[in-house]
Amino acid sequence: TALAYRVLGLNLHALGKFANARPILLRAAATYEAARLSVADSGLERAIFSERSPYGVLAAVQARLGDVQAAWLAAETDLARGLSDELAARRRLPLSPEQEQLRVSLDKQQSDVSSRILQLLSKQALLDQDQTELDELRDERRALESKASQLAVAMSKRELVPLADVQAALAEDTVLIMWVQVRGFHPQHQERWGCVVRRSGKPVWELLSAYEIVGQGWEDEAATRWKFERVVQGKRVGGLGGFGCLGQEAEDLVRLAKELHVRRLAPLERHLKGIKHLMVV
Repeated sequence: TALAYRVLGLNLHALGKFANARPILLRAAATYEAARLSVADSGLERAIFSERSPYGVLAAVQARLGDVQAAWLAAETDLARGLSDELAARRRLPLSPEQEQLRVSLDKQQSDVSSRILQLLSKQALLDQDQTELDELRDERRALESKASQLAVAMSKRELVPLADVQAALAEDTVLIMWVQVRGFHPQHQERWGCVVRRSGKPVWELLSAYEIVGQGWEDEAATRWKFERVVQGKRVGGLGGFGCLGQEAEDLVRLAKELHVRRLAPLERHLKGIKHLMVV
């Protein structure tokens, strides 16, 4: 269900129907949380779902609709999810007795309803009363899924740091920068956003072009980033310096850094006046 909502949201985003995409992606996020939290006790194990996360495109949609704080929440939820859940597990932050009782009850009810639905669908032909029962069971299952999603969202937000607390930790000459990437099903349906958070004021979102360097696409930027990291670590890369080639290393480092700067930082420079320190997520 979460994946279906995410795909629908991505398609609406690609069509420019952002207002229509938002409620779909919010439902995707809720069902995603319920599915993810039911997989394993460890947050890092649940991180295997990251590729299915709807939060990136949700953040982009919220930014396009001008809800910059909601966009921040979606992005922060996505980036912090696995680690924050792992920390919560290590700190042993349990559910309240009421929440635990609700979780157990919902799990049992969902299991019972799903089993009965399967029994009915296994029949070769449904009687009128069977069809009526099946419709009622499907409605009941949707209601149970909604309650489970609400509980999962409440659990997932336990370790998220409020924006006000993040800003309070920043000095006046320091900003926090994060990037959000949306990958659609076609190269033209891809985009990246940059977000700048200062000590005061609302987060600023800037839409970055997916092809700021002529002739290069997303895979090229990933390769550039990988090469940059390798050169910084002093490792040899095909066609580049390394292992003592100090002059060549310096040239490669500068060239790669400039390419990444064009994509990542140059579009944000107008929001960085008076800033001396960058905290990058």
